[in-house]
Amino acid sequence: MDLDRELSTNRKADEGNGGGRKRGDSNKKNSLKAMDLDRELSTNRKADEGNGGGRKRGDSNKKRRTGADSGASEEKEVTVVIPNEFIGSLIGTSGRGIRRLQYQAHTTIKCSGPDDFFPGTKSRKVTLLNESIASLDAALSLICLVVAQDYPEKFREIAIVIPESEAGRMIGKGGATIQTFRDNCEHCELTDAENGERLLVIYGDILQMTKTARMALECLLK
Repeated sequence: MDLDRELSTNRKADEGNGGGRKRGDSNKKNSLKAMDLDRELSTNRKADEGNGGGRKRGDSNKKRRTGADSGASEEKEVTVVIPNEFIGSLIGTSGRGIRRLQYQAHTTIKCSGPDDFFPGTKSRKVTLLNESIASLDAALSLICLVVAQDYPEKFREIAIVIPESEAGRMIGKGGATIQTFRDNCEHCELTDAENGERLLVIYGDILQMTKTARMALECLLK
């Protein structure tokens, strides 16, 4: 709930400084959604920890072994793509924002350089590293919340990088899987491949984006 307290404090300060009613209303809605999301993240994290921190796969595109022996833990990796105009909210002054998110989600978060965009876009790559799917979900949800707080009207989409080899998994038999994603947000689409990778683009409000992204992560990493 630390992030929710910060959002609430920032909202009060904005209103005290003469913030517009429209922005105030949007921030209030985002704060309420943050509370709901925080409860969901807590529940999912406990469930994942109870299952041993998430199931493992051997695909090197999505995780890396962190030790030389066979008993070492394995680190999962997922990359999301965020429009460059929103990256400042994520990084924060002198990197304090991204360090806070890493601490809150217990997840390593790496952002690509200023000119390192996903091919064919003006969006930066944000890579998340952790052994637990629940922690990766928490990190992605917190990233969405932070950006939505600063851009409540403009932030309406997020994309997850999907290796071309996993595209069929995300589509599902007869398109059933991607249709499930679409049923939980305003729209969802899988782009054409660029250098062996696709984007699963999710459109909607903050709750729709985070819920659908959670479903996509579980499908990709399970």
